[in-house]
Amino acid sequence: MYRHFNATAVKDFRPHQVKAAHGLLKRLLRGPEDVVKELRQVSGEVILSVTYGIDIQSSNDPYIGMAETAIHPLHEAFTPEHFCKWRNLVDVMINVPFSATKEAMDKGTTKSSFVMKCLEDIIGKEGNNTEEDIKSVAGAMYQVALAACILALLDYPNVLKKAQQEIDSVVPPGNLPDFCDQDSLPYITAVIAPVGVPHTACSDDIYKGYRIPAGSILIPNNQGILHDEKVFPNPELFIPERFMPNDEVAESRLQVSWAMVAGEICPGRYMAFETVWITLVSIIAVYDISKPIDKNGNVIEPSHEFSSSVLPMPAPFKAVFKPRNKAAEALINSC
Repeated sequence: MYRHFNATAVKDFRPHQVKAAHGLLKRLLRGPEDVVKELRQVSGEVILSVTYGIDIQSSNDPYIGMAETAIHPLHEAFTPEHFCKWRNLVDVMINVPFSATKEAMDKGTTKSSFVMKCLEDIIGKEGNNTEEDIKSVAGAMYQVALAACILALLDYPNVLKKAQQEIDSVVPPGNLPDFCDQDSLPYITAVIAPVGVPHTACSDDIYKGYRIPAGSILIPNNQGILHDEKVFPNPELFIPERFMPNDEVAESRLQVSWAMVAGEICPGRYMAFETVWITLVSIIAVYDISKPIDKNGNVIEPSHEFSSSVLPMPAPFKAVFKPRNKAAEALINSC
């Protein structure tokens, strides 16, 4: 099934990603109360439409609501009680949209999606996947990295300006960036630092003498991976240049940051990275991003607090998204 998510296959999903990114641009124009919530909406829209072929509502979508409910326990201390609650909620999150896709296939009304392609593989006897395999992979695709990028840009306005200058030098006036511009925007790409999330072992394995049974949940040590000063000098600083192609160790750094467990690389990394890339480059192209000011003229600093959990998420925060100019505002309204 992973052939549907290799570097070439994920290009089929780009229309979903662009649609979600452009929808976010319009919502940001209204001034979001919670940036994290808006960015999570983008990720949910892309993942659910790509995975299940489901059209997502712009607000209060029931499928995204189920996904939010399912991952909420991961944002808390992960006790055995939370684990049991999480597994039950995840079953609902996976089975409901999966059943909806199967029903649409039976009626001949389904849209192209990951689940549809994998079920067609079963019917055509291509590969050895079962419906349970497909459900598990589909349900693992819900993650958000955008909020951390926006927080970093708030604290490093010089990085935002440099990224905007790169876009302006590549993308013709009156156009939004697209995937065809990706190779010409290496600094934008370097701004995005991926982070590993929990995955499930597909088969029995042994790592450094430890037996890992199939079905085990593997939790990467993100703190240890991304704060290894031998690989990431000054790890507390936001330095996109460390990931630039002209850095002779850039590739090894990217491999480390994408690593999951025992050197395994996340199979969904291509779709996840492209979703973050098109969303972030679209925002940076048309918006100046700054910290809000209270009624007394004081800057409201984000707390920079993250949940102490299996899936750390930043606390809700506010930011000011102001169109860079009249042309940018017109571009937002027309996309």
